[in-house]
Amino acid sequence: CIMMKLPLSDMAKQVYLSMTVMPAMTQLGIVAKEARADYEFAAMTIAVTTVISMVLIPCYIMLISFLMA
Repeated sequence: CIMMKLPLSDMAKQVYLSMTVMPAMTQLGIVAKEARADYEFAAMTIAVTTVISMVLIPCYIMLISFLMA
């Protein structure tokens, strides 16, 4: 993993890697509606990424812990 080779503290690596699996920002739907864009697609994207993140975040954190040990 490239991240493990970077000259960062372990905490910085864990934060960065955890942020990569976070769901889409919740304001996306509001911004899409205000911009007269496809806010239904934005809402679906938020919902899907949130559900996926509920599964992936614990797995990812276990992986990070394993790689940093």
